[in-house]
Amino acid sequence: MNESRNWKAVTEVHRVKVHRRRRAGQAMAELALSLPLLLGVLFIIIETTFAISSAATLHDAVHYGARILAQKDLTHEQTKAKVRDFLRNDRFIEIEKVKIRIREGTDFNGKDNVTVEAFLPVRPVTFTSMTEFNLRAKAVFRKEHRPPA
Repeated sequence: MNESRNWKAVTEVHRVKVHRRRRAGQAMAELALSLPLLLGVLFIIIETTFAISSAATLHDAVHYGARILAQKDLTHEQTKAKVRDFLRNDRFIEIEKVKIRIREGTDFNGKDNVTVEAFLPVRPVTFTSMTEFNLRAKAVFRKEHRPPA
């Protein structure tokens, strides 16, 4: 009689061990299925953050360039150099790829204005199958006319 109770206890311990192994295997299978999805979402968040950061820096640089061109008598090349100097602070922007366009003209009221545009081609780092896209920033300022001193 005592022997059958021991056998029941051994069987119960064996059943618990098998159940634990099955649960561990199930958890590993669930992790194997969900991990690529979670990593994909994480990489998309990282890529989007880099793109937003670069777009904000590009916009700030163009705004700065248009403002100094409107206030001071600088050539277009000097303004482009100042915009590129501004962009040197961002290590994620490849300055040699940035295209800067400067135009001067008049608005509908006949006031002189300056337009500074910049284009930055961006290629995603983590998803190499994605195509390259352009970040674009544009700033328009009215040119100040100062009377000669």
